Amino acid sequence: MTAAAGQEATKHQLHFESAEIPFTLVRTRRRKRSLQISVGLDLEVTVKAPEAYPLKVILEVLGTRGAWIVRQLERVRQFNAQTHSQAYASGTPYYFLGRPYRLKVVQATGRR
Repeated sequence: MTAAAGQEATKHQLHFESAEIPFTLVRTRRRKRSLQISVGLDLEVTVKAPEAYPLKVILEVLGTRGAWIVRQLERVRQFNAQTHSQAYASGTPYYFLGRPYRLKVVQATGRR
């Protein structure tokens, strides 16, 4: 995730139990007093926080959410492994807009 105009992004590490979790901290000028934690499909953990929050407070909050972050990272890893391990074979179900569709593989005839 890249920082938008007026936002500063820095890299940090969260030490949770035996795990080292890298995250990107994006400082925002918003007035909200809450942190936003997100885990992307690329396993990138991003934390958005107001500029006024000291890093020590952010790390304390992340420490309390560490178990949730680890669970989300594991869910994304499983999702990525599942989607990349599927073979393109006739009859394989694929989901589109929440509905399953069966794949039908046909051999192409001629050039495109």
